Order: sequence, then structure tokens, then C-alpha cells
Amino acid sequence: MSHLSEENAQSLYNEFGELKVLDDIIQHRAADDPPAPILAYPRTESSVDDFEYFTGKDLDRLIDGAVKRIIALGLEPNGRKTVGVLAASNLDFIVSFFALSRLGYTVLALSLRIAPTAVANLLKQTDCVHVLHGGTHQILSTAQAVQEILPVTSLPIPVRSDYDRPLSSEPRFAREYDRDAENSRIAVIMHSSGSTGLPKAVMLSHRAILTHPTQGSGLHNFNALPWYHLYGVSTSLQAMWMRKTAHLYNAALPMTSESLVEILETVKPDAVHTVPYVLGLMAEKRRGVELLKRCKVVTGAGARTPDELGDRLVREGVNLGIVFGT
Repeated sequence: MSHLSEENAQSLYNEFGELKVLDDIIQHRAADDPPAPILAYPRTESSVDDFEYFTGKDLDRLIDGAVKRIIALGLEPNGRKTVGVLAASNLDFIVSFFALSRLGYTVLALSLRIAPTAVANLLKQTDCVHVLHGGTHQILSTAQAVQEILPVTSLPIPVRSDYDRPLSSEPRFAREYDRDAENSRIAVIMHSSGSTGLPKAVMLSHRAILTHPTQGSGLHNFNALPWYHLYGVSTSLQAMWMRKTAHLYNAALPMTSESLVEILETVKPDAVHTVPYVLGLMAEKRRGVELLKRCKVVTGAGARTPDELGDRLVREGVNLGIVFGT
């Protein structure tokens, strides 16, 4: 486990639960008594800072509903295949992300910012022939264009009316598998930006992706990155595993200085994780800088943070850290 001694890692496992597969994060937090909110997402498509909070038990129920919906779509348990997700980074995405993993699939998280040819190339690279897609015009257009390039089965991503089912006597989904063997299987496939050519797939086993939660700061955070960005997944999992709340931006809304400041005012996060462009939006407003100064940690990832922006925030007293790499 990178950056952690065996003793420190075991201490974290003793407190938050051992991690072998992605679903362990949900299972451990679903067993908490009392339950703690570990994820917050805006309540409606027009909400900026009106968050709905989900405990591990809530998410476990939603994921179980999504598992059953995905099976009904024709994806059987233990398929040992890769399934792409081409959808907005919202609650449906996150629930489906964990549901596919619970079923034994590898999740290929596809950025909405890349062209159909790039999507098709990633599907070829990863031998992926099934894609869960969102319902916006842009996504449907991309999915159609991809199908014209190569044969792929395109399925609608489960939405809340599909998976938000009340507790019932219906048996919960359970899959038999070897946890040690699963630990070394590919859990998630992210990809490079494609800024210098076609995007390249980045394979992450359960073991690899689960080093990320153990590197967390144990802070409630606001995460302005989508879940098809590795740092977005990483920082969310860090908070969730450590019984802290990962607050996510509303994927249905444009990102503006005003909305970001509203969220910082309401949430009062201990940590903010973002990319340089969004960090710049926050810093456009004097109030935004003041709110960032109150955070224990502010990080920028992905592209290089401009020196002028970084230097100004540090001079103002923001505890800023920069993360490099995919």
C-alpha cells in the first residue's frame, strides 16, 4: 500500500474496514450504527446548494436496486466483462458505478468531453461491447455516432425511478466470488484526456483503486470533479470510506463563480478538490477566496495550475496543494 506503513494501513483497516473490492466501501458504511452521511448530491436538477444526503445504508439499498435493473437489461452477474458508462456524473452514475462493480464487471468511465471516435477507440482498446448511456441530447448523439463506428450494445443507465425502491422482503443481491482473486482483477478503467492524440485507457485493479481511500485526510469535502476523472473518484472514495461526506457539484448545471461560492457558503467543507479552471472561478470572487481560506485543504489536479493563480491564493492564506498525473 503506497505511502503507508503496514502498521498504519492496518490501523486504518481496524477503524474503517478492510478493503479488498470496491463494494467493501459501501458494505462497511452500510453496517455503521449509527449511520453517517457519506455522499451528498443536489436534490433536483436545478439545485445548486440544496443537497440530499445519503448514508452507506441508503446507498447500499439504491445500489441493490440498480443491480436488479442492470440484470433486467441483460447483464448477468459475474460477466467478467467491461461495461462503459457514458453519462453525466450524477447520482445515477455513482449508483451504477458501484452496481456494475458489485455484479463483477469492470467499469469504463467515459468522459463526456471526448469525440465519438475517441469513445469508439477506448471501447476497442478495452474490448468493451456494452455501454450504459445517459439521456441528454449530447449523450444520445454520441452513443449513436459510436454505434455507426463499431457494433456496441447501448443500454439506458438506471435512473432513480428504477433503483430507488423501498425496503421489501425481496432477497438482496449477493454474488459468490473469491475476494483475493477479485482484488487483482481490473475494477475501473479511466483514460487520459487525449490532448495529444486519442485517449489511452488507464487500467486500475481493485487493489490499485483501493489505495486511494487510505490516502485520505479524513475530512468532509466538496468535489468539483466528475467521476470520469480519476481524482474525482479518488477524493470521493477517501471521504466516503472514512465516514465523511463527499459533496458533488450538480452535473446538470453550468459551473459559475456564483454557484461555487454558494456551495462553499452552505457546505463549509473542510477540503475542496478541483481542477485549475474551477479553482480560478472560485478565486474570481473575493468571497470565494475568503471561503477557500477557511478550508483545511484545497487541491487542484489535472492541468497545471497557473503560477499567478497559485501564488495569489497562497499569499492570501489558502492551504493549496497541486496534484499531477492521471
